[in-house]
Amino acid sequence: MRKEDLTWKKVVWYIIIGFFTIIIVISFGMPDFLSRIGRNEFMVATVNGEMIDRLAFVRFRDTFGKNIQARSEKDAARAILNALIEHRLQIQKAKELGIAVSDERVRGFIQSIPIFKNALGSFDQEQYKRYLNHYHFTKAEYFLYVRDNLISSDFYELIESGIAIPPDEVIAENAIENSKIQVKYGYISNWSLKKMFKSELAVSEAELIAEMKKTSEKGKADAATTMAKLEGKKFEQLKGKVLGKIEMYARQGKSFDEVAKEFAAQVSMSPEFRVGDDLLNEKTPKYLLALALDSVFLEDCLMLDVGKTSRAIPISDGILFFTPVKKEVFFAEPDAENYEKIRKKLLKERMSAVYASMMGSFLHKAKIRINPKFSEN
Repeated sequence: MRKEDLTWKKVVWYIIIGFFTIIIVISFGMPDFLSRIGRNEFMVATVNGEMIDRLAFVRFRDTFGKNIQARSEKDAARAILNALIEHRLQIQKAKELGIAVSDERVRGFIQSIPIFKNALGSFDQEQYKRYLNHYHFTKAEYFLYVRDNLISSDFYELIESGIAIPPDEVIAENAIENSKIQVKYGYISNWSLKKMFKSELAVSEAELIAEMKKTSEKGKADAATTMAKLEGKKFEQLKGKVLGKIEMYARQGKSFDEVAKEFAAQVSMSPEFRVGDDLLNEKTPKYLLALALDSVFLEDCLMLDVGKTSRAIPISDGILFFTPVKKEVFFAEPDAENYEKIRKKLLKERMSAVYASMMGSFLHKAKIRINPKFSEN
């Protein structure tokens, strides 16, 4: 055989190999490449390299999206996607921790789902098939879907098992929920502070010129704007000092009336209420609502001596502080039913805080890509 024939055969062979290589790349490599540049319409996002497709998004939306409220469909879609990303990330972390679910448990769980049972309580294959068809699942896909959700549930229970609610906390919460309290509260408006400390808030000509000189180096300097800026800065500093002074008075055990007199506060009396009462209604005085929702009030209201001033609570248009004039607190262990109810409530609150902190850490470290085409829709 001539050398030219061998060379030509090699060229043809290379062309054939190249052709099949291109086919393989297009079939298996292109979706990932397209997803990276946002042209894979099927891909919604990736979480640490794991793809979330549109079908997975639709399933998650139909299952869990009803509980998500948003101002627009776009906002709702993004909120659902964020929840789905967090769900996928949770499953990934659970698997990293070695949490696994057996095939037998998955099959048993599927057969126990009420919607797949007939009137006699037996597993109905036809109802099962209709469900799979409705949500576009194959049996294998649904099997893996259920497995992942069981892993997610086990992960959540693992975290919950490490959280304990001591009896003292249940008793304290019971006391808070059943306590009766009435407070006297003071309101110091921003306007009254500005009037009281007018001289301290005055901006001198020298201060104005100096500030305008600094501003002019960065851009245009306007006298009125600069004056307002300086006055605002001085007021925030002054308000901080007043907050600090009332804080000091609270530590010293100074009376509420003395503090109210010093700062010419507007004093009001609340109706009698329980600390756990919902005060979000139109009858609740404006400043009492702001007061009752603040952590300072929740921490101090039952511990503060009658007549003594509390710490200060800053609000947008002034400062609030208070003192109890009546408090009835009963530290007693609730009956078994209420004990368990309070324990579960505290457990849920603690679990939510721990879970949010943990998932925040996972999300911070995760490699997440969202298809820009999805965000535009």
